[in-house]
Amino acid sequence: MKSPILISVGEASGDRQAAALVRALGPDQACLGKIGPELAAAGVEAICRAEGAFGFSRLIGTVRTLRKQRTALVNAALERGVKTAVLVDYSGFHLPLGKALRRHGIRVVGFIPPKLWAWGSWRLASARKAYDELFVILPFEADWWREQGVDCQYLGNPIADDCQPTPSRVDGPIALLPGSRRAELDYVGPLLKSCAEHMLQTDPTASFRVPVAPTLDAAAVGACFAGLPVEQVDTVQAAVAGAKVALVCNGTATLETALIGTPQVVVFRAPLVTWVIGRSLVRLEQTAPPNLVLGPGPWPEMFQGEAKPEAIVQVANRLATADHPERVAQLDASRRLRQAMAGGVGMEAVAQAVLGQQ
Repeated sequence: MKSPILISVGEASGDRQAAALVRALGPDQACLGKIGPELAAAGVEAICRAEGAFGFSRLIGTVRTLRKQRTALVNAALERGVKTAVLVDYSGFHLPLGKALRRHGIRVVGFIPPKLWAWGSWRLASARKAYDELFVILPFEADWWREQGVDCQYLGNPIADDCQPTPSRVDGPIALLPGSRRAELDYVGPLLKSCAEHMLQTDPTASFRVPVAPTLDAAAVGACFAGLPVEQVDTVQAAVAGAKVALVCNGTATLETALIGTPQVVVFRAPLVTWVIGRSLVRLEQTAPPNLVLGPGPWPEMFQGEAKPEAIVQVANRLATADHPERVAQLDASRRLRQAMAGGVGMEAVAQAVLGQQ
């Protein structure tokens, strides 16, 4: 009988990609761990639940809970005879968890590991102790990790397979993407609502689409955008496809939007303490994933103090105008992005690597 595999995630995009991996592992492979709704639907046994932490101030308030979760996961792995663990992103939780598991002889695979090349090179020593091997989803990451002495392969990007190019229509709706975590909805959602209100002042016929991530409550999303002509949809793809422009919270959704081919403005707001600490760690001029892949890219990033509704709307209006140079540049960059993200070993190869020592 095969030993179960431990899987741990921290937020919605990781939950979605880990669920795809579980399906590739096959129905006979038992899995358990820290899971979200996608992994639950894929049949993974919950040792604890993923609650997307956001912001240092909120994280401080949950340190005790996170420690209890790590202990529960290690104990469950030992009791159930786990030989392999798959940890998805979420460095603050997974680096110490990976080290603890490896001390007990459990092999640790980092699946879509933390972006230490962007902000956390000071954590490389911990990463080397936390992972046996890595699979990454951005093309340049594999070389970077190998240069740091960590076994790493480029998976390819499952998002690229899911996001089929769809022509952006200048008469289409406007997509508002507030993120997949409740705290992102709390901070980015009001910014996007204010942008939408400004747009309605100049175009009363404007309409909007908002995706509701599985980690968010539809009622909370509805309350955030109350009073606007908003259609709630289930996925980023449904919100973005055919839209004339998108306002997108920085994160995985920016990559999805760029691959689909909808012009976008990347925005972000966070608690002040979180922002100050985060910016002190990041050494990159651009942080949106599609900009990082093309290095640099044409997708504008308007964060924190620069994220003013009037300024965002001005940029969005240019991007929504047919043949405007900024719109044309983004559409061309989307084509180059799809080419850059082609290839990789694929999810089946990752599944075989995970199963290899079961």
